[in-house]
Amino acid sequence: MNNDVNAGNAPGKGLLKVSGILMVIFSAIALVTLLFTTILVGSAAGALAGAGAAAAGVGIMLLTLVPAVLELITGILGIINANKPEKATICMVFGIICLALYVISIFSGGFQWTTLVGAVLPILYVVGAVKNRQAA
Repeated sequence: MNNDVNAGNAPGKGLLKVSGILMVIFSAIALVTLLFTTILVGSAAGALAGAGAAAAGVGIMLLTLVPAVLELITGILGIINANKPEKATICMVFGIICLALYVISIFSGGFQWTTLVGAVLPILYVVGAVKNRQAA
């Protein structure tokens, strides 16, 4: 019953829900791609170069896996809490963390348009969370 009352007071619910759904979709694609890449490259590296290359592959996988899982969790939180202004702070924190990871990626890995375009979703997500937080 409380959710029905708050749903009308959640001006950022559309931004949170849509960006959350897109974040879930893109992070799921990234996780599946990472899984296949890890299997293919890891088995080839292990066969060719031995344990050192396999360990390096695991390290790279973890550096890619953590942001994808974090983005998946962030998207799910946005979908679940889009109509709940009282949950806007947690959404805002996760959105800012995802945005920070994109910014770090842009500066550490060199400029790539795909990374810049990917940063748009966390920006929209944070804007939706801020709007909901102002209404709470």
